[in-house]
Amino acid sequence: MVAAKLNIPHYVLDYERELNKQQTRNMANQFGLAIAEKPDSQDICFVPKAGPIFRYDRPQAGRQRQFHQINFEYIGGDGPLVDAETINLALDILKGLEVNLDITLEVNSLGCSETRTIYETKLVEYFNDYKFELSEDSQKRLMKNPMRILDSKDESDKKIIKNSPLITQYYSNEAAKYFDHLTKYLDLLNVPYIINPRLVRGLDYYCHTAFEFTASNLGAQSTILAGGRYDNLITEVLDNAMDEAVAGFANIITIQMHANHTITISDNGRGIPVDHHPKFPNKSALEVILTQLHSGGKFSNTAYQVAGGLHGVGVSVVNALSDHLEVKVYKEGKLYKQSYSKGYKLNDLTSEEVAKKLKGTSINFHPDPEIFGEKNHFIPQKIYELAKSKAYLYRGVTIEWECEIITKDDVPSKSLIHFPNGLTDYLLSKINPSTLVSEEIFWGNINSEQEQVKIEWAITWHTHEERNFMQSYCNTIPTPLGGTHEQGLRLALLRG
Repeated sequence: MVAAKLNIPHYVLDYERELNKQQTRNMANQFGLAIAEKPDSQDICFVPKAGPIFRYDRPQAGRQRQFHQINFEYIGGDGPLVDAETINLALDILKGLEVNLDITLEVNSLGCSETRTIYETKLVEYFNDYKFELSEDSQKRLMKNPMRILDSKDESDKKIIKNSPLITQYYSNEAAKYFDHLTKYLDLLNVPYIINPRLVRGLDYYCHTAFEFTASNLGAQSTILAGGRYDNLITEVLDNAMDEAVAGFANIITIQMHANHTITISDNGRGIPVDHHPKFPNKSALEVILTQLHSGGKFSNTAYQVAGGLHGVGVSVVNALSDHLEVKVYKEGKLYKQSYSKGYKLNDLTSEEVAKKLKGTSINFHPDPEIFGEKNHFIPQKIYELAKSKAYLYRGVTIEWECEIITKDDVPSKSLIHFPNGLTDYLLSKINPSTLVSEEIFWGNINSEQEQVKIEWAITWHTHEERNFMQSYCNTIPTPLGGTHEQGLRLALLRG
């Protein structure tokens, strides 16, 4: 997946009518399930409307708390041609807006996982020699994300960075070939650029292409449009459903794939709040959650914890991208129901008496064919494998699987997915137990309330005859390209 973001001057926009659909992760949430039936189907290019964005963290100097952003994604393409097309589209937008600035396009490749692992190790070795000369921010980055040091604006840091290793020295054959093809495509498109081997993006999951359009007369904050490729973020839709289980309020998640190509995801947690929202007198909390981006910011900390699970931040965008969405909430002996289409409610919240033992939230939705195409449907095999992976990651949770769609793949119509030992069960399923040095798996977890971090691991050692296997996750999202969490584990094992 390739994305680009353009920040332009802020103006007020009616949040009721203009639901921001450009949020990368949330758009990816739904697209991860709406994949074309045919492998030769066209990739999907999102060019959503511009809208206001609000930074919850303290903005850096020169940046606004609220600003206006154009955001577009190209989801489904896996080659450098898609990256080049995205960059070309970004340039066309700048020209169309008649941005009269001295603009330069800088491009770089962050390589594949092999490249990044080696390069980060070399950076740590280099910057460790200057550890106490680095700025405070860069010292923190050295421990968390060493590549981000290259983006430092501190003048003393810049002097140290000047002689640091270049990522181009460590490209794998795959990464070098990918970047070479990208630059050739840009040449064919007559897109002028310069290669900046120290250009990085702010997040761990970027891979291969990174680019920035800069203006020379804007000072330190000179970037006006930037983007890059990041894959493996389109399989998160179930994470919202698992939050109630993580919080300890649910232990059963139900996934139902229906013959009409809708999907229902349910939990037996506390249920979405349905009371009237204090800041929106004419709306229920349920409606706010389903129609407002970052709705968690509109609740107190205690209330927001109850607004977790299926009703997290991402569900508002799933709602906006669905031509049909029905939510049911079982709470305190009542069943509350409400229907939506394309982000707008179709009816007021209704309620009826039910058994008091029933509790939780159920959401049934169908991707909007005007966005995803008529032939784009859920693929049972992918959803089933996704469900299994979540059951591994959420120790002790049971996923009830039901599928009405007949497939050629070995996908059961009904199944109970449950792995009581979590990551240990997953590791054993991926290796040959007969080659292990020890029969016991080294596993454990840390749950730090102060740092608000939970870490879990499972490790074993085998003879040289067995091929190495390593899989890491961040926020339960697979990170096959590695990252500082994986690098830290490797360093800890080696130092130990």
